[in-house]
Amino acid sequence: MICKKMFTCCLLVCRLLLFLLCISIYFSIVVLLNVSMCLHYFFYYIIEWPMWYSLLNWLTLMSV
Repeated sequence: MICKKMFTCCLLVCRLLLFLLCISIYFSIVVLLNVSMCLHYFFYYIIEWPMWYSLLNWLTLMSV
């Protein structure tokens, strides 16, 4: 009887730990995706966009 109670208790704890692990993995993936998107936008607007803009300016000046 005590063994059965211990087994069910252990099963509940294992399920809870598995659930917490899944939640933590999900949130870490979401956070990583958000950080990567922020970095992508940062690099796009800070580095790529001014470079292309200056290149376009240079081309329009050369074509005139």
